[in-house]
Amino acid sequence: MGEGAPSGDDASTVDAGSGDDSASESANEGGDAGTGPGNPGASVSVTFTYTPQWDGALSVEVVGGFGLSTDWSKTASLVTLTKAGGVFTGTAMLAPGTYLYVFRVKGDALAAAPATYMRYAVDPLDTAFAACPAASPTYSKIDVNPCSQLTVTPAGAGAGAAPVHVNGTVSIGQGPATGWMVWLERDEPKSHHFFANRVTLGSDGTFDLVGSAGSYRLQIQYPTLLSQTDLQRDPSSLMALRRAISDAFKLVATDVAVATPDVGFAQYGLFAPSGDAGTLPTTFSFETGEARLDVYGGAGDGGVIDIGDPWFTSDTTNSGSAAFKGAFNTKQATEDATAPGTRYMWGTEQAFGADASVAWTNQSMVLPVVWQ
Repeated sequence: MGEGAPSGDDASTVDAGSGDDSASESANEGGDAGTGPGNPGASVSVTFTYTPQWDGALSVEVVGGFGLSTDWSKTASLVTLTKAGGVFTGTAMLAPGTYLYVFRVKGDALAAAPATYMRYAVDPLDTAFAACPAASPTYSKIDVNPCSQLTVTPAGAGAGAAPVHVNGTVSIGQGPATGWMVWLERDEPKSHHFFANRVTLGSDGTFDLVGSAGSYRLQIQYPTLLSQTDLQRDPSSLMALRRAISDAFKLVATDVAVATPDVGFAQYGLFAPSGDAGTLPTTFSFETGEARLDVYGGAGDGGVIDIGDPWFTSDTTNSGSAAFKGAFNTKQATEDATAPGTRYMWGTEQAFGADASVAWTNQSMVLPVVWQ
């Protein structure tokens, strides 16, 4: 996060209270706090630092509300950070006040276009956050996305929060889930989950992600989720989950070891229908045990590029089947009901580790479905 001291002052930095939960919560509930300088005064030098934990990150920029013409730009930024040994660092002059920002990171070795893939990230070492304003490129009308919140005083911006490690081991069948991705996302109450960092699992299947005090969740994702569409993956041959998502959990002062689900999934032979489903209502068949049916849609073509969150989800069932009448029932749906001839996707979700310290929702890979 940002840290610094008054320009020309060689004194050590002073903590400016960047982890003030009361300020974060009031702004997160819809206020305009944190969108620009709040107190006049001489500008101070503020340092921003971000360490991508994945391979292929090429550039990191700071984008936010700083009272400048570059505020929340999709192309310009406050400052472009300089890379040294995997750490990106840069400084900017800011007047005392409270500011919102995110990092714009280009490059990911696992993406379809590794050199140009772009994502936004909250600062994993900034404990304070607030709702991103409508001008932000990360703003959503559906969910309240968080932005990191920086407080600058005449004495500086304070040091970043103490790092807290989240670690675990992911398996698939009898071996490590080599090549899978594990994402760390900020997931605070009254705020949508948002990307903070990610790792690619090595030959031992272990991960170690770095955050700071706050509420987070994890996603374990199939290795090609950034490089292929859902139609390009064949569930019956891959025999694996699409992803697994943890419930939110707290990070405080000590490192957290998280028990994770096995990401293998061998029940796709029970899935039906695939492709033409005829007319509604449709009864879907899938694995037995506690599971629920999900139907996904999306802009243009039923969510083929990225299914996102389901547009319909059924009640949990143990019967291995569930009926769908055609009406969508989640806030993510942009249509009331299915449109004839449109390709949608469907799959299932299963709970894991309900009695553990961190529970998970496993999501199967998805199949296409079209109604006439």
